[in-house]
Amino acid sequence: MARASSAVGPGRRVRNTAVWSLALFMASVPAAMFGSAIAGDSAGVAIVGGLLGLAFWIVALAVGLWATFLAFRHWDALTVGVRWLALSPVAIISVLLLLAGVAATFA
Repeated sequence: MARASSAVGPGRRVRNTAVWSLALFMASVPAAMFGSAIAGDSAGVAIVGGLLGLAFWIVALAVGLWATFLAFRHWDALTVGVRWLALSPVAIISVLLLLAGVAATFA
């Protein structure tokens, strides 16, 4: 039996995955800010906010790595804009880790 082709092409799959990753990265910021803002009020609530932000960030990391894998897998079929969009989550992770390393070095 022949396999039916998907109505969604690789460009759309890669674009959707990259956008989800970026949205999850942005969702981790308010959760972390919420956790740090109420740290003086209740330690239990601050821990929940921080863990929620960390959970969003870890899920965004996994989705971002998957978007990068998909982008490299379908590199020739993607437009330049989708290539940049798919690689942007990994670029964000790299820049954040670089800034954390620089801050730790000079602090």
